[in-house]
Amino acid sequence: MYNRLMQESKQNTKRRKKWLIPLIIIGVLILYCVVTYVVTPLVIVRPNYNEEAAKELTLIELEELYAEKQPMNMPMVEDIKIEAPGGNLYGWRLHQMNNSYSGEADLLLYFGGYDEDSSTAALRFLNQMTESDYFNGYDIAVIDYPGFGTSGGKATDEAIRESATLAYNYFKTRGNVRNIYVMGYSFGCGPAAYAASSYDVSGLILLAPYETIYDLYNSVTPVFYGPMKLLISFQMDTKDYAEKVKCKPLILASKADERIPYRYSLALSEHFTEDAEFVTLDAAAHGELPADPKALNAISVYLQKN
Repeated sequence: MYNRLMQESKQNTKRRKKWLIPLIIIGVLILYCVVTYVVTPLVIVRPNYNEEAAKELTLIELEELYAEKQPMNMPMVEDIKIEAPGGNLYGWRLHQMNNSYSGEADLLLYFGGYDEDSSTAALRFLNQMTESDYFNGYDIAVIDYPGFGTSGGKATDEAIRESATLAYNYFKTRGNVRNIYVMGYSFGCGPAAYAASSYDVSGLILLAPYETIYDLYNSVTPVFYGPMKLLISFQMDTKDYAEKVKCKPLILASKADERIPYRYSLALSEHFTEDAEFVTLDAAAHGELPADPKALNAISVYLQKN
């Protein structure tokens, strides 16, 4: 009797071990899928706040507002607040040289990269507007996505699309804005194309754009193919918006771009109903594109002729 019981116990143990390994594997896979689904948006969207750049812009704005006359030969800086259901959005508007806060102008509405806040981008534009005439005749506005800078809310795909709509409508209703041109860089090409697909914008500029959100993820971790695409909860496919854009866009991409490969931008250009003007840069790295002289010159030419 004892031997039979021992034998049965050993058999039961073997059966449990037989199922234990597959159950562990299944458990690990489920855990991996859940973690990937939750964490992957953080790879692409990284809320940032450049406090030093914000302080510098605020100081310039205060000096321009309260000095008897403008103390610096540079565009006027205006802080922007846009009321939003999920939390107010904040950013900056740079008024062109020799203009005032109430002066009428065309506006370039800029959507930044995945970790670029409005203060960082606005300060870069301020320096470019001061030192060159690439944006001559244009105001530039940069509004933080939800969760970026001091904007409220959380940076989900739907919230970012809504913020693009709110930003466009805010400036469209300003009495000192004539035409609105939309520009996106890297991750910002998605919301920029979305805004251009939703409204009759005067122009669309895309710097290092991507075709689908999977392009962005796979440029970091190349595993999101086939069924693995289901693990991406954040949806922002530029190609879907491109098909609804009515204006002729300008696309700029570099063959040396290490984050968004050149082929992704080239593939996107085929989705526009109006043939895109495509400018190729040969040596600019991804982070160098917003300040590349060839790119800035192409943007300036595009703005002046549209």
